[in-house]
Amino acid sequence: MSKSIALWVTDERGINSIRRYLKPEEAVRMVEQNTAEPVLHNQTGAIVALRSLREVRRPVSAPHPAMQAIMERRSKASCTAFSKAEVEAIVGMRGKSRTAHMTEDQRAERIRQRWCAEDLVESAQQKLAVYTGVH
Repeated sequence: MSKSIALWVTDERGINSIRRYLKPEEAVRMVEQNTAEPVLHNQTGAIVALRSLREVRRPVSAPHPAMQAIMERRSKASCTAFSKAEVEAIVGMRGKSRTAHMTEDQRAERIRQRWCAEDLVESAQQKLAVYTGVH
């Protein structure tokens, strides 16, 4: 048995996230020590992961101060003029958007990880669309 097993941690909101991956021997030891419980597949009954019984992952309270400043700037009414960085993003000099086709769940995950929901390229393109009226 060489497959690694995910160790889940449940935060105060009841959301599971993977803390790390365990070797099978380590997983067995954690179950025997009552520090984790197996998570079973609903249909097959196979063990799909372990849920930690001791650790509670705290939800992120506030983003890093530098990221908070960026998020506040983006959440306020945007300046109608385009910055140099926004123009470069629109014409493709900043590459492709990494967030343009993300689902809402993926965006929520980015925010949880202290990132903005959209990158510079996507926000500049949205600003251009509002300005030109083309969506």
